[in-house]
Amino acid sequence: MKIIARIFLMFSITILLVSCSKRGGDNAGDQSLMDRNDTIKHAYMTIKSNDPDAVRKNVYLNLDSFDAAVVSENWSEHGAGYNSGSLTIEVPSSQFLGLVEWLRKEYRVSSMSLSAREQNRHDAAEGNVANGIAYSEIYLNVKRTFGFGGSFVLGLFYAGEALKLSLQTITPVVFFLLPYAVFIIMVTFLAKFIKRKVNDRKK
Repeated sequence: MKIIARIFLMFSITILLVSCSKRGGDNAGDQSLMDRNDTIKHAYMTIKSNDPDAVRKNVYLNLDSFDAAVVSENWSEHGAGYNSGSLTIEVPSSQFLGLVEWLRKEYRVSSMSLSAREQNRHDAAEGNVANGIAYSEIYLNVKRTFGFGGSFVLGLFYAGEALKLSLQTITPVVFFLLPYAVFIIMVTFLAKFIKRKVNDRKK
């Protein structure tokens, strides 16, 4: 009985070790998707900067170092030169992590998420794979930050815009009421003049 018990115990331990080893191998495979050059990766990054336009120019200047290119972008003006926007960058999967790391070192990244997946049969048609090279994308959102001086200037700008809007609203009203005001003033002046003449005759 002891021999059978020992055999059963050894068999159970062997099965447990094999199961753990396989599970560990699967996890390692999942993690290596980000390191492989043939997978499709995506990064969503938010950068905060007091000069988004300088960020845009610097990114464009360094794209060639990673064989990357901007495939779309969107920027919005907020007056007085302040702006924010976003860039979608296409980069070979082999250069993906290098570009992400460069962005992290170069700027203040407030949020970031990464994902990776195996290729599928639609990737070639969608442009994710071309000439045997896998391509990944980085969605870069750039937000403007304001110091005290910038906030003060921006406040002045919006105050000026509000004053301009107020004047645009008031001016038509003034021109509409002006004839009535002139008429009332003339009637009042005429009434006082007549009253004075009547009083002079009584004297």
